[in-house]
Amino acid sequence: MQRSAAERMGLVRVSAPGGGVVGAGLLVDDRHVVTCAHVVMAALQLGRDTTARPTEAVTLDFPALGDAKTLARVVADGWTPIAEDGKGDIAVLELAGNLPQNAMLPVIRIARGTMDHRVVAYGFPRSVDSGIIATGRLLGRSGAGWLW
Repeated sequence: MQRSAAERMGLVRVSAPGGGVVGAGLLVDDRHVVTCAHVVMAALQLGRDTTARPTEAVTLDFPALGDAKTLARVVADGWTPIAEDGKGDIAVLELAGNLPQNAMLPVIRIARGTMDHRVVAYGFPRSVDSGIIATGRLLGRSGAGWLW
């Protein structure tokens, strides 16, 4: 059976308590999802200047696998808020329950010499809870070390 791109990517959607998608995450093993700290802050309606690791649960779902939702919390060593220089912005979440049936771990590879490579990203811009695919090319690094 052919899997959708979202299933192959281990795509996770992060929602706010009252509904509405605030960002995406990536399944990295059978218990953990990596996302951005700012996504967790938006889901929990915290200020962007939050530095302490949140302890409240966020709501996740796997959009390629139906409507099943689960909760997850930031793990003890899994919180790197956005630093003044723009670095950081990482949150590792631990699932409260089991993975949905048919969930797949993505294939993750280390790539070297990536400048000018084509990239494909799936995300959830404001008011597009179903998500969209964006494509582009890596052109350089920002001052904070991010690839653009």
